[in-house]
This record gives sequence, C-alpha cells and structure tokens, in this order.
Amino acid sequence: MIPTAGIASDAVAAIRRIAFAALLAALPACQARNTIRDYPGVPAEQVWRAALAAAEDPLPGKWHMIENGVWADEAERRIELHRVLRRDVFEVGASSPYREERDWAVSIRVLDPASGERRFAVAVEIEDRTLAYPRKFHAFTDLFFDDVERRLTHMPRTPVTAGSAGGLLAPDATYRPAPAPAPAPASEPEPAPASEP
Repeated sequence: MIPTAGIASDAVAAIRRIAFAALLAALPACQARNTIRDYPGVPAEQVWRAALAAAEDPLPGKWHMIENGVWADEAERRIELHRVLRRDVFEVGASSPYREERDWAVSIRVLDPASGERRFAVAVEIEDRTLAYPRKFHAFTDLFFDDVERRLTHMPRTPVTAGSAGGLLAPDATYRPAPAPAPAPASEPEPAPASEP
C-alpha cells in the first residue's frame, strides 16, 4: 500500500494509476515464452528434417524475409534462428500503407522420448529469446508449426511402433500409411462366341 499521509488526493490517484500501468506493462513478460506442439506417430528424424527445412527455407507467406540466420546442432536437434520479416499493411480508408517489421530470435528443439525427454510423442519446442508480446510470438510459432506440418505431409513416413526409437506410443497411435490403390485390371477383349451351325 502506498502511504498517503500529507499527499493530496490527486497525487495519490496519479501514483496509483502509474503503479497500475507499470503492473500492466510487466504482465506480458510474466507469460510463457515457449510453446510446444506434439507430432504423435512421426519419427524424430523426420520431425527434425522438417523443422530444419522450415527454419532454413520458410514457405512464402504474407511477410517478406529480410534476414534468416540459422544455426543447427544435429546432435542435440536444436536450431537457433534469427529472422527479420517485413510487410506493408493496407488499411481500409488509409491514404498509404504502413510498414510492420518483426525481429525474431528463437531456439527450436525437437524433443524425442527415446532420448530421455519426458514426453509421450515427438514434439517441437520453440522458445522466444526476444521481448515480443505473447500474441505476436504465438502467431510466429503457429506459422512455423504449420510450415513443419505441411512439410511432414509431403515426406514419405516410416512407421513408428510402440517402444521403438520413435517414442512411447500406444499401438493405436502408430502412424499407418494409407494403402496404395490397387491398379485397375487390364481389360482384355472377350473372344467372340463361336457361331453354331
């Protein structure tokens, strides 16, 4: 509590407003600065390759990439990423667009249950190393995770079974590729029936 003896009530109210504003400004720093997405049934090696590809060569979106610095440690399956993005935003009724720029410094790790991580499925964890607002950080992670997911859907997958190197998965959570369609039988013309005399 702020002592108020001998201070005018206007000054006390101003001090309380400043203290409340400082508290609100500090709240984003108290929120979680990392996020995780699981990839059940997908081998850790494939998740690593997809995450590395998404870091090194992101799929095009609404942002223009100005800088993309990537450092990868394959042994630890960790990526340090520094990315600068820019876009021009056009608002209805505005006379000209305004420019937005994002500067991201994140650490990306592939978590593998087979290597002692306390997880039930292979996962990707992204930790923010900047002071961005959480909603902007989560928008970035959603884009990154979606990029990883799109790359995984285009990779041929190897099955992961319970207790294998891919993780501790229940047998019903194992990735099972769809069966290949059977080729259509070649149609041969039927012989004409022999005419009877």
